[in-house]
Amino acid sequence: MANCVVCSSTAKYRCPKCYSTYCSVVCFKEHKTQCDPEKKQTNEQDSQASSMHITVEPSPNVIYVNGREPKVAEEALPKTTDLQRALQDEGIQAYLNEHPELVKLMDQLVRLRSQETTNVPVRTLAAIQSHRDNNPAFTELANKVLDLCEEL
Repeated sequence: MANCVVCSSTAKYRCPKCYSTYCSVVCFKEHKTQCDPEKKQTNEQDSQASSMHITVEPSPNVIYVNGREPKVAEEALPKTTDLQRALQDEGIQAYLNEHPELVKLMDQLVRLRSQETTNVPVRTLAAIQSHRDNNPAFTELANKVLDLCEEL
């Protein structure tokens, strides 16, 4: 198993941009400040990883994309009750008032999730990732909510 690039603990996740490994949301945020997508895993790291011959059993609560390690794991997501409390925060409410399009966007994501029939909401997660990549206001809202959830 790989180690976290920030704290050297056992890593569970990979950065979607550079594929560096990290163990938690806190470490990902630290890594994100210095993430360099141009510095993807080197050939040496790839050969080391392939020479280890470790068989990984797929977990029912993660999404594997094209055979790569997961980007999102269910256990890394905040609990629904924490999200509900975070959305009641005055700062979040003010941000949503400044960006009313985000309310419509979140309604669309909730509807999309309710239409999925599997435990792993592949289409919803893909839509969220697309919005995070293309909508800075959505990314800012997601970061604010995650920060509040960590405090709760």
